[in-house]
Amino acid sequence: MEVVHTQCAGLDVHKKTVVAAIILPDGQGGLRKEVQTCNTMTADHQAAWAGVVPGNNESAGKRYFGTTHKGNRPLNVALVLAAQAASHTRNTYLSSQYHRLAGRRDKKRAIVAVAHSILLISHCIMQRKEPCRELGGGHFDKQRPESIANRLLKHLQRQGYDISNVA
Repeated sequence: MEVVHTQCAGLDVHKKTVVAAIILPDGQGGLRKEVQTCNTMTADHQAAWAGVVPGNNESAGKRYFGTTHKGNRPLNVALVLAAQAASHTRNTYLSSQYHRLAGRRDKKRAIVAVAHSILLISHCIMQRKEPCRELGGGHFDKQRPESIANRLLKHLQRQGYDISNVA
């Protein structure tokens, strides 16, 4: 049998527990499987336990980039792989979040932020006991339409277009 993917991850979310499973190459030509189960907790505790919380490094009022904690490896890998897959979807909230953050930060930080969002979404689904509602790719554009219009008008002005008669 031909191996198509060298690594695979899965996340099974229940009311009382979260089960994370990954399959990784063991370095000797075989595959090893890791499965871990954890009890559900608050969203912040789950994110810290998974290792997808943003690092916090501040000195004299200036914020610097911090590193994330290692956390639970199978859950972290499953979330990061899910975030990478979600970033390649079209017209979804998670994809637009990734592209919005990757433009300002780097791609790896954006992936960790999307992984954090996936964990928060799964926690909210468990707590509220209702299905997930997709906000769509235009969610961030709907938040502040005036600022987007102003940004686009300034972009046209920089390109040399006369926008003095635009209301």
